Amino acid sequence: MFCIVTETEYYGSYGPAGVSYLRESKDGNQRSFLFPGGDANIKLDCAAGIYEIRNIDGELLFLATVKNVYSSELGYVRELFNRAMDCAVEYGAKNAVIEFEKDFMAADEFEKELSANEKAARTEKQGEY
Repeated sequence: MFCIVTETEYYGSYGPAGVSYLRESKDGNQRSFLFPGGDANIKLDCAAGIYEIRNIDGELLFLATVKNVYSSELGYVRELFNRAMDCAVEYGAKNAVIEFEKDFMAADEFEKELSANEKAARTEKQGEY
């Protein structure tokens, strides 16, 4: 198993920036191809504040926690999704299936649904004023 370590670094007047590092497994085993066929399975868990990325064989490759600093659950789901997808793509995934609240869908479909929900929330919020 690999672990993603995220640190916050500061760049003067630019402010904080998150930097992620891949921490190798304890035995130092190098995997030249983490995602056979390019497929990843990503699980987003807002209650636990984690995302898990597994390959097609079900091996857990990456696990990371993400602190919830968002006022809405949609913002938090978006942050988990973005970080998980960035990690998977960076390490070789071409396609992803997202598991969220016991539902499974392709990453593109999840992105569309999430964007639609975010748009509806913004519209609703604007109507409150």
